[in-house]
Amino acid sequence: MKWINSKRIFLLLAGFLFLSSALFSEWCFEDEDYQALLDNQAETARVLDSQETQIEQQEKQLTIAQSWQAISNGAIQQLRDWYSAAQTYWRKQNIVTGIVAGSVGVGLGIVFGLLIGAQ
Repeated sequence: MKWINSKRIFLLLAGFLFLSSALFSEWCFEDEDYQALLDNQAETARVLDSQETQIEQQEKQLTIAQSWQAISNGAIQQLRDWYSAAQTYWRKQNIVTGIVAGSVGVGLGIVFGLLIGAQ
């Protein structure tokens, strides 16, 4: 039993030894690898800047589109209000025209009735 425990301890210590050497080792790059990493970093920075510029432009376009939409919605509402007012006006005008036409018809009927009855 002691043999198994000491074997486990030995394996555990060996594992820590390899782990510590891997954790504390230094990365060494060749000049070409280092330059490739720098180029990659520069390209990534350019792409990021380009995307940030595109996002800013799209945000401006979105703001403009939203303001145009608000203006259009206001114009549509104004046209609806005008249409409703025009409908109300023409209904009133039709009622007034009907009343006037009926009154004129009744008046003319009375006048013609009196003229024909007077003869």
